[in-house]
Amino acid sequence: MTRRLRKTTLEDIARHAGVGMATVDRVLNERGGVSQQTTRRVLEAAKTLGTKRILPTEIKRRLLIEAVFARNHSAYYERLNEALQTVAEVIGLPVTVYRTHIDVDKPDKLSAHLSTVAGSRDGIILFANDLPQTAQVVQQLADKTTIVTISTDITDSGRHSYVGINNENAGQAAAKISEAICRKGGRVLAVTPETGVRAPLERLVGFTRFFEERDAEDRLLVFTPPSNMPVALSQLIQLLTDEDDIRVLYSPFNDA
Repeated sequence: MTRRLRKTTLEDIARHAGVGMATVDRVLNERGGVSQQTTRRVLEAAKTLGTKRILPTEIKRRLLIEAVFARNHSAYYERLNEALQTVAEVIGLPVTVYRTHIDVDKPDKLSAHLSTVAGSRDGIILFANDLPQTAQVVQQLADKTTIVTISTDITDSGRHSYVGINNENAGQAAAKISEAICRKGGRVLAVTPETGVRAPLERLVGFTRFFEERDAEDRLLVFTPPSNMPVALSQLIQLLTDEDDIRVLYSPFNDA
């Protein structure tokens, strides 16, 4: 009987507000994804009909989130940036995401910006390299706001949470596939990332460890490219030409 009365009440509110029952359910149970105008109409209908339940408040404080990117012009970086542009629509909550882009080779500027915004933000999403300087400023600001690192964790920073994969396990998974491809012959070529970029380095550690644990180092060739990109590509092409038994090329970068 109780269930029947609840259903009828929802139908009445939906009819009075001119919306569907699913919309009424989302508003009354605060599931989000409904415009402010429609939310107001549903709540006014519920009040007019004398609904015997506690109604949610119409106005909620808007959350202010700072997303700070250490700019490195990668495909992964661009996808992450695009995703954060639409996050408010996805979660259905009143939230504003401020996106700030700082060149990856300017850690001083990154630290200064974090210090400036921490006191006025409900949370900070940080996509940056694992540097002692960055860890220090995060540790200093962790009491002021919630700080979450994404993709690359910041060692000994005191951040509240890390969102990302286990990079060493990802490297081992890639190595397992590579080794399977070469079981009937051939070798694997792995490209080392630049130092200071933690996530790719961890993936490379997992990748090489897989071969070491199986005494199969002879099937793995590691290439450390110079910082000059045209020179690095030239050397890589020459290496692939000289070593004609290479069957797999592995790069631990997100956008490789």
